[in-house]
Amino acid sequence: MVSQQLLDYIKQQSSLGKGREELTQSLLQNGWQLPDIEQAFATIANPSAAPTPVGGNLPKARQILNEAWGIYKNRFKTLILIRLVPLLATLGFGLIFGVGFIGTSKISSQNLNLGLGGLAVMLVALIILIYISLWSTVAQLMAIKNQTEDIGFKEAFKRSQGMIGIFFATGLLVGLAVLGGFILLIVPGIIFCLWFSQTPYIVMEENLANTSALKRSKYYIKGRMGEVFGKFFYIGIITLGLTILFGLIPFLGNVFSLFWTPLVTVYCYQLYRHLKATRP
Repeated sequence: MVSQQLLDYIKQQSSLGKGREELTQSLLQNGWQLPDIEQAFATIANPSAAPTPVGGNLPKARQILNEAWGIYKNRFKTLILIRLVPLLATLGFGLIFGVGFIGTSKISSQNLNLGLGGLAVMLVALIILIYISLWSTVAQLMAIKNQTEDIGFKEAFKRSQGMIGIFFATGLLVGLAVLGGFILLIVPGIIFCLWFSQTPYIVMEENLANTSALKRSKYYIKGRMGEVFGKFFYIGIITLGLTILFGLIPFLGNVFSLFWTPLVTVYCYQLYRHLKATRP
């Protein structure tokens, strides 16, 4: 199914004088598939002839990873800068917590009020850190969503700020649902994880939230759970192997995580796009 984002981009760039061939090459380099591009041009030329989405098989995991790699290369600088924000924040707050814990333990033995004040400051710092991490996650998804616009680091954070509350509330619902599944047994927990795995991208792309996003995610997964599990297993095995390999060298594991995590995020986003496009 052709997304509105793709249609809007082609219309905008065409109005600036760019030809079909030039636009096609640019979109291919950014991870879009040729059938989707051609369908978008056909839809723009004759909107009434736009085809109704039909079901179909998902592409192989390797193809999705290749698509993700193309997007990742083109958005590399922005994605890495966004990823650096929570890492640097964690490092900074880690130092604050370390110093604060030592200071609080000494002060609290002498002055209870000062000790409680120190704990309050540490709690506020922790809340700020969680907020920054959530904001960075949403900003990264925003940068992937708007890949054709090539928005930068600052613009991604600016556009995503208003969505933090929605992401938090929806993510909390997903967490409670998955936790409930694991309380029952491991298998229900895994099933719930798969059912609701697409909620972040649905919130970003379809303006749905809370239970509506969860239901939509389950709809995309229903009947294809094994296939979707295989796609996650593929990227999970690669991630595990590389993590073990790079983790053998001090500090190299952290550097690997910095560069690898955004690629995994793009991969999962591309999987969502294929799920949406192939669901009748």
